[in-house]
Amino acid sequence: MNTETRKLIGWWLVRGRNEQDPFVKMFIMYMCLDAWMTTGSGQDRDDQKLKWLKETENPLKHYWAASPNKKVPLQGLKKIGKVEDMRPKHRGEYKHLTDINNFDEVICFIYQIRCNLFHGGKSYVNTHDKDLCRWSAKIIENWIEWTLLKTK
Repeated sequence: MNTETRKLIGWWLVRGRNEQDPFVKMFIMYMCLDAWMTTGSGQDRDDQKLKWLKETENPLKHYWAASPNKKVPLQGLKKIGKVEDMRPKHRGEYKHLTDINNFDEVICFIYQIRCNLFHGGKSYVNTHDKDLCRWSAKIIENWIEWTLLKTK
């Protein structure tokens, strides 16, 4: 990863760490993740970046597996267990999180939460939506912090 992207991710990570609003925190943390994936993969589209993340050996994937801080937020997300696809023609379809050790399943679940949030499918007054964003943001935060520390 280039120095400029690393510095930008670091600054946004500092800003996001102190954010109390789970929706804003999720937005910031996913922005950090997306910057990392964009730089690492060299891709423009989300599906291409996610494919790179899941199918290549990369620092994010490697350190996610080794991160000591991942279990509690993953258990929180698993307790919720499902998230609806909020696109108009996909209502009633769900992504499920059953195996917190399955990297692909976790990233697809978090990505669905991100899509719902970024495209207006999350309600500020819905406790379920707040919890989905809270746990997802914490997972990404831990992941990015750990990876930044381990890759210089």
